[in-house]
Amino acid sequence: MVATGDGGGKANVWNAATGAIIQTVTGQDGYLSSLAFTAGGAQLLTAGASNAAKLWDASTGELLTTYRGHSWFVASVGFSPDGSKVLTGGYDGMALIWYAGSPDWWLAFQMGRNWQETGYSGPCNLNGNGQVDDGDLQRMHQFWRR
Repeated sequence: MVATGDGGGKANVWNAATGAIIQTVTGQDGYLSSLAFTAGGAQLLTAGASNAAKLWDASTGELLTTYRGHSWFVASVGFSPDGSKVLTGGYDGMALIWYAGSPDWWLAFQMGRNWQETGYSGPCNLNGNGQVDDGDLQRMHQFWRR
């Protein structure tokens, strides 16, 4: 599967082999800045100008969870390798980690006061060691150990 987003808050999920649209999700206000699938492709995470990220069922288009915690655009989203955690990185200089399916953030890290200071524009990823790679900053931030 492949996902694409547009300037109007709509994401299309495509069958990569046939080019057919499998599902369309709408409800993200403004443009979409980042999209991510869980490892198995069952869920899709979207983010953008609404200062929130949203978790969707990729096959039905059902909205599962809305993640609100950023004071400015959410620039990048990602999942932990096992899909149990969600990472959002925003132009407000914050990286937030959430339990997938929970609307309350679990852990926060201030990367800077805003995107101009940090140079942050994504992508950001969670690795299996509990570290966040914030892309543009070219360094790893330790959040937790298992």
